[in-house]
Amino acid sequence: MAAHKVPLKLDQGATYDNFWIWKTGPVGAEVPVVLTGAKAIAEIRPELESETVLLTLTTENGRIFLDEEPGKIRIVISDEDTAALSFDSAVYDLFIEFADGTRTRRMAGSVSLTKRVTRGA
Repeated sequence: MAAHKVPLKLDQGATYDNFWIWKTGPVGAEVPVVLTGAKAIAEIRPELESETVLLTLTTENGRIFLDEEPGKIRIVISDEDTAALSFDSAVYDLFIEFADGTRTRRMAGSVSLTKRVTRGA
């Protein structure tokens, strides 16, 4: 299964906090995917082929949460982290590694950063 195209829209200097529920099964009978024991990693890069990583998001660094409820993938990027970013657009993808070692590329897409005007906040 190809990764779902999900754009991330960040505001510089503001906390980003969003979630998605991953479900599987036949239409009308979907159930949340069990993410117990899974880990996740995502990297934001200026462009697909770039070696530069602008920000790494993982379950280990507290920027991705998988165990809040069944199927829930939550990304949290602090206001301090978004304040340090200065790109206009970038790209990312997000991998989930299950407890049995199976990996899937779950989400991918563009990242846009709206620059802030207010600097004293």
